[in-house]
Amino acid sequence: MSKFDHFRLKNEMLLMNYLANAIGVCVVIFITYRPITQQLAEAFRLIGRVGWFFDPLCGGLMLVLTLISWHASAGLIVGL
Repeated sequence: MSKFDHFRLKNEMLLMNYLANAIGVCVVIFITYRPITQQLAEAFRLIGRVGWFFDPLCGGLMLVLTLISWHASAGLIVGL
């Protein structure tokens, strides 16, 4: 596999990771769109506030772990 093909494959994998996450978010938003009671509405607001912190954190963690796995598979990091 040439370096260009390897680079393209890595970028396609990253794009597919983000696409899968976007589809998952859309499904969750669709399922939880209409709260039934006032208590559930309060819970959804709290979950939304917590999500503002954890969503970028999880996205960044996914990116870092993906990059580490790519470097490990390319033999650039010894011992992984």
